Amino acid sequence: VDIWFLPSRHWSQRGLFDRNKTLWGSWMISYKDYYVYFAGDTAYGDHFAEIGKEFGSINTALLPIGPCEPHKWLHHAHIGSRQALQAFFDLRAQEFIPMHWGTFNFGIDHFYMPIEHLLKVWHEHKESLQSKVLRIAKVGEQLLRTLHHSARPYTKRDVSTIKELK
Repeated sequence: VDIWFLPSRHWSQRGLFDRNKTLWGSWMISYKDYYVYFAGDTAYGDHFAEIGKEFGSINTALLPIGPCEPHKWLHHAHIGSRQALQAFFDLRAQEFIPMHWGTFNFGIDHFYMPIEHLLKVWHEHKESLQSKVLRIAKVGEQLLRTLHHSARPYTKRDVSTIKELK
């Protein structure tokens, strides 16, 4: 297993006088020829394209999709669904697993807003995403066992099923 600490875009602070004194980053994890990118908590930036260029095709990208509203306040540290999809394209990834949504109330996003927006923008770009996979994890679902199996894009019906499991 190889692990790389990579750039991200976020602020940091642990005490009163140490704002932006520590690193904030993302991770690339590879095993044999399988690459998983974990974006962590990040705003959108050119680091996604740089990582995509450096690593070539990435198998799986775990990208945050919230909180993102109000955008004016949160865009310096978080990405919404549209920016996350752009990051997915920039990374040249094959599979998109959205994360960092629905865990706690922050901003004005409601619980399912990030997923609903992601499904909308995924559908808007469906022609360029035909060979790509969107995998939305249900609470507690283990995905690592199924990463090599084919999957289909999620639909609004799947979001309803996720809501029912809550």
